[in-house]
Amino acid sequence: MKTSAETHVPLPDFPAYPETDMRARAVAFHAAMVSRRSVRDFAPTPVPQEIIDQQWRMVRAFFAQSPDQKEAAAPPTPGAPYGYLGPDKEALAKSRGDDTPPD
Repeated sequence: MKTSAETHVPLPDFPAYPETDMRARAVAFHAAMVSRRSVRDFAPTPVPQEIIDQQWRMVRAFFAQSPDQKEAAAPPTPGAPYGYLGPDKEALAKSRGDDTPPD
């Protein structure tokens, strides 16, 4: 198992919380998530269609790029929680360096 120093991703814009607060926040978050039908349902406010259309344009533009251009958006470190993972890299195990058979 990797140590936290090996998997640490600096997030300078996020506040640090005391451990007791982190535990309480984790319990509250879990309670909120298990009470939901979907984690995609964040607010009852509708999203304007033009915003949705713009997001789709950005997605299509990103995926229309060459593989090298998309790789520029790769995660900064193995296992990082964000970034583009191309073909043969999308499984969680693969992002952690473990080879597994295809699904």
